[in-house]
Amino acid sequence: MIKQWRSYAQNKIRIVSMNDVKIIFKDIGSLLIIVGCVILLACVVPIVFQEEEGIKYLGLTGGLFLGIGIPLRVICQNKKELNFKHAMSIAALGWLFISLIGSVPFLFLSEGSEEGMVVMGDARDGFLVGANISYDDARTASLCQVVDTGGDYLVVGQVYDPSENLYKIYRSYVIFDTSPLPQEATIVSAVLKLWGSQDRSLRDFTICVQGDRGGGYPHVPLEEADYFYLRYDEVMGDSFNTSNMQLSGYNNISFSGNETIWISTEGLTRLCLRSSHDCDGSIPQGDERVFFNSTNQGGYPPVLSLTYYAPGQGMSPLSAVFESTAGWTGTGLTMVQNETELPKTLQFYRSLTQWIGGIGVIVLTLTILARPGTGSFTLYRSEGREQKIRPSIISTVRTIWWIFLLYTILGVILLFIVGIFVSEPVGLWEALNHCMTGLSTGGFSVTDGSVAHYGVVMRLAIIFLMVMGAIAFAAHFDLLTGKIRKFLSDVQTRALILLIFMGGVVLTLVNVGVYDNNFLLSLKESMFQFISALTCTGFATTDLSAWTNTGLLVMSSAMILGGAAGSTAGGIKLFRGILLGKGTAWRTKRIFYPPRAVFNYTLGGKSISREEALDEVNEAAVISFMWIILLFFGVLVVTLSVPGEQIGNVIFEVCSAQGNVGLSTGITQLHMPFVAKFMLILNMWIGRLEIIPILVLIRAVLRRKKLF
Repeated sequence: MIKQWRSYAQNKIRIVSMNDVKIIFKDIGSLLIIVGCVILLACVVPIVFQEEEGIKYLGLTGGLFLGIGIPLRVICQNKKELNFKHAMSIAALGWLFISLIGSVPFLFLSEGSEEGMVVMGDARDGFLVGANISYDDARTASLCQVVDTGGDYLVVGQVYDPSENLYKIYRSYVIFDTSPLPQEATIVSAVLKLWGSQDRSLRDFTICVQGDRGGGYPHVPLEEADYFYLRYDEVMGDSFNTSNMQLSGYNNISFSGNETIWISTEGLTRLCLRSSHDCDGSIPQGDERVFFNSTNQGGYPPVLSLTYYAPGQGMSPLSAVFESTAGWTGTGLTMVQNETELPKTLQFYRSLTQWIGGIGVIVLTLTILARPGTGSFTLYRSEGREQKIRPSIISTVRTIWWIFLLYTILGVILLFIVGIFVSEPVGLWEALNHCMTGLSTGGFSVTDGSVAHYGVVMRLAIIFLMVMGAIAFAAHFDLLTGKIRKFLSDVQTRALILLIFMGGVVLTLVNVGVYDNNFLLSLKESMFQFISALTCTGFATTDLSAWTNTGLLVMSSAMILGGAAGSTAGGIKLFRGILLGKGTAWRTKRIFYPPRAVFNYTLGGKSISREEALDEVNEAAVISFMWIILLFFGVLVVTLSVPGEQIGNVIFEVCSAQGNVGLSTGITQLHMPFVAKFMLILNMWIGRLEIIPILVLIRAVLRRKKLF
């Protein structure tokens, strides 16, 4: 593929022609038509389970695929043979369009969505003042001396007035009507925005937000008894330091932890603003007050900006695209919190996307719409495949699908029977879905907590499916045609089995401390997680956020490497890892050989020329290098967009996304920042197509615009 990329890059044609566009979008139309037909066939699931919404939105999705695909196929008719550039662009754009259109069911059928709401302050806000010649008495008084409600300002701080010999403590209270929130909403985060008016403080302090989780204080309108500090949570919410205060601008105070319990879904949200010197009992030496606009002041009232999770209302557009991309690319990272709560239609749709995506939509299309000429093989290679099982590419892709269908049927039977014999009846539904996502190394589950609730025997059955999914289809063909010795001698299969045992043992030893020095428990959890990472499946049975950075690093390495080339697994691929190892060994050996010595290059038991060896190693090195560069770019972006997250967790999450794995330390969730969510979508897209198709597409677009 690198040779073809080099040839394409050196091509002197500077502009993509309209014929090129027609060739590309004609085949994209074919992809959309086939996927649309499959989704319409899947409507049998909501029909069986009598889910009217499922029929409607699955039918809508299939209709959209056909409604876009058929016109593209008709309008872009062109008899010109496609080339490398066309095939790579078709792959890149095809997977992108499928992920975008395929997000429709998640917009309407998912368990819930992340929503936002902005609430203006209530005109009954204000401040209370406690005054006394004794600072402690002024601070701890149960009743205040001054009530200012409905005025122009909110005042926070404290002051010593020598003319009156009084200490005065100013505490402000903001009121928001949050009753429009759904009662079942879960508050994800909140931002309190206060418009800065005056800063009279001679000593900077922090403004702390507090609340009464019981919801009774402060009263509306304010009363003298609202002043008593013990009526509010001792644990402070987020804070804002007056050294950063903006005058004539909004000052943001963000909170997203336990303090979100102060946000009421049934009526008024009431918050108390205090000075940190007031909270700490630090006696003022002079004026230490700041002033903010109240609601009555005019055009810049207090504002409460909320982000909340609303169950049963579908996902936001970006979250839906994320979930769709994770499905079609076989990644398995998910925005869903409770899989068992999903309608059966969406459970099966998630599994179907991974089952088709694991093999590849282009392979599916070639299986059904056989096309003559070299274009079929070029398209076949665009999804990162090289090996031909049979002489023709059409017979190869059809053989791949027959193998996959056979294994799926046998896998469903295996899980169903194992569940019966070990008294863990999984039912036909669980067996079907977990076989589809396990064999395709996707990792979506129909049960909460992935597959953590299964016992050892059922986990072994799932491990078997994961490993089978990570073995190349060419090796499976040898196995099914009775060539057992050839199957066992396959270099990638042997490397996979060896890495499973070596990596599993290393990870077990690393995690012994995590599991209270229980070696067997560490072996049980570590081995499953490592196989899930190496095969790029993403099933999980434990909380990975509790693991050490060393353990996560071992897992990240497995996810980067991935399974066999020509399988359903992701990552850089075992074959490239083997080539890089061989290349290093060849280079090292040549150092000790005489200059004119004849050196034998062998790969997979076959002798190859020096030029072939160098080409193979160079291609593996270039792909791997670009893969790692894009990986680190993703790590940088996610790190900056998720402040405070441990770097080990970020590296793990990005490796999981770009390796098309799906394991998570908890960063991937419905309310993750927009930038991080978008970056992980790109990582999944890049990982599924192995970079080259995306580079070709970008180059074609830039040349179309004459940028270089």
